[in-house]
Amino acid sequence: MTEATTTLTRAVCPASLVLNWRNEIRRWLPHRAIHVVRKGKDGLDLDADVTVMTYDLAKKFVNQLSGFGFKTIIGDEAHYLKNEKAQRTQALTPLVQGIARAHLLTGTPITNRPADLISLLKMLGQLDAFGGWFHFAKHYCNAWKGEYGWNLTGASNLDELNTKLRERCLVRRLKADVLTELPPKVRVMQPLELSGQGERDYRALEGHFLDWLREASQDELDSAEGRGKILEMLNSLRQAAGVAKIEPALEAIDGYREAGRKVVVFCHHHAVMNGIADALPAGTWVRIDGTTSLDARQAAVDRFQTVPTCTVFVASTKAAGVGLTLTAASDVLVVEQEWVAADLDQAEDRCHRIGQTDSVQAVHLVAEDTVDSRLVEAVERKRAIAQEAIDGQGGAGVTPEMAQSVMKTVLAGYLATAQERKKPKLKRAKKPRVENRPDIQVAQETG
Repeated sequence: MTEATTTLTRAVCPASLVLNWRNEIRRWLPHRAIHVVRKGKDGLDLDADVTVMTYDLAKKFVNQLSGFGFKTIIGDEAHYLKNEKAQRTQALTPLVQGIARAHLLTGTPITNRPADLISLLKMLGQLDAFGGWFHFAKHYCNAWKGEYGWNLTGASNLDELNTKLRERCLVRRLKADVLTELPPKVRVMQPLELSGQGERDYRALEGHFLDWLREASQDELDSAEGRGKILEMLNSLRQAAGVAKIEPALEAIDGYREAGRKVVVFCHHHAVMNGIADALPAGTWVRIDGTTSLDARQAAVDRFQTVPTCTVFVASTKAAGVGLTLTAASDVLVVEQEWVAADLDQAEDRCHRIGQTDSVQAVHLVAEDTVDSRLVEAVERKRAIAQEAIDGQGGAGVTPEMAQSVMKTVLAGYLATAQERKKPKLKRAKKPRVENRPDIQVAQETG
């Protein structure tokens, strides 16, 4: 998304992408002076042409930046600013509005629902063109007044929204449109059945969850404590499913390696990443998770991209799902699903980037009859909403069920299962014993 560059440009991005921006600016604008702000104590260089910093640091420096005289501001992965109430969004909104040229870059402007666009449109000074906050909420989010205020989880008039976005401020270029030489990306959902101890552990945990849902009252489910417990138990199920898939994941990785192919493996939980990484031969893999430093991240990427014997890139979807270029591999293995379709799409695209010469295949390991399969179904519904609003695709209409959050959709399935377990078993009626019924005996004798 862009709003009507000279020197004095500021690039703001997630911490994981700071070094990427520095490297790309050096590559394409070698004549410009770059200042990278990595820590609060670094301060601001008044003589730099381009300043690169994280969203959180920009929030701290907002007062200084406002009077700094920037001509252009670029916000990378701008969906980080989708929450109107978040401190970083509230701090940066007036700053972005005060700079003549603002570019908010993201491949996923809608991660869940049209309401994700509100803060971005406000920053760009475009929200009034869509009728203002209330009209946007009612017309495009199917908003309704609930007990705790306006509910903006819905979606409506998506074709109109798509058209108006493109007319006003959205520049949307799909890879298929602008990179005709880029081979296609194929997503494959590979079902598997859990077995052994992993299955037993998962089923025990799932049974405990269903028992709790069966006994909980509606008030308990709606309370803050209840919602917290639900989230905790759903995430525990996700981890249990992930741990149970470590062995199948290793078998798949061995297949890639035996075929002489590199593979990028995405997980969510450290326990799953540990189980995979610990089983791989030393020197054949690198890893990035939320604890990896910026310098170590870049070193891991460089090693995977350039060293032939480094064949496996084990990564956290959250920590490595954006910004990185991993075109040394054309195979992606997704071991654990995420709540948000965009997180998975971004992760797959680490290999599907400029420089890729092969078709990219993203294989998702999906454990049947688990939280995995429920999550995949719900996420696909969310992906349909985003595509229809932003790309004008879909066309099948958005039902209220599709507009629910992924978590609520998954929970609804478990609640239904719990209710089924709650139904009392019907007892079979006993046949009357004729010898104890004299009246029947008499009737039979005299009949």
